[in-house]
Amino acid sequence: FDPRTFSNNLGKLVDYVGSRKEITPHDIETLLQRTRQDPIYSFTNALTDADAGNTLFFMRSLLDNNYHPLQLIAAIHNQLRKLIIIRDFLDHQGGNRFSAATSFTLFRSNIMPLVKQHDEALNKDLDEWQALDIPRKNGKKKAKKNTKDLLIAPNPNNPYPVYKLFQKASGVARDRMLASMAYLAEADGMLKSSRQPPEVTLEWAVIRILNLFQH
Repeated sequence: FDPRTFSNNLGKLVDYVGSRKEITPHDIETLLQRTRQDPIYSFTNALTDADAGNTLFFMRSLLDNNYHPLQLIAAIHNQLRKLIIIRDFLDHQGGNRFSAATSFTLFRSNIMPLVKQHDEALNKDLDEWQALDIPRKNGKKKAKKNTKDLLIAPNPNNPYPVYKLFQKASGVARDRMLASMAYLAEADGMLKSSRQPPEVTLEWAVIRILNLFQH
């Protein structure tokens, strides 16, 4: 029912299997777990791929299915935040080992161990920082916050999505990502205070981010 998504999924599978000549049911089950969030991922992926046609198509599809523009702003924000984290990792740790041309096989064997070390060290630091300042209420410790969104690979056993994010992050300068975040913040304020139609504000931000991600 959705030729664009079908085509995109075929492309993902071709990348995933690499030099193998057969796509198996296991490959499909591993890579393409269908959920209601798929259209959101399709939208944010198209945006950060600077694919204007698919970005606007999925944006309109989501709005037509009763998604609020603020939900789409939040989804873009989450994607950009992850890319900024990966861009910082590349600039300080993995830049000389990874490029957009790096194969998935090399990424899994050479980069993912570094990613795991990075995430483990970050988790340790976060635990130490929280232990230094644990607010108390009625004599009870405050529950530990979920910090999974700060990790590069919350699920290190599924490295392929991380690989695709690395490909995106390696091709866009950090200042462009930060500028995109600034557009999102401006759009968020406009959505909450302006009488302009929300769809117009969302499209304004999306088009400017597309321009920043185009090379």
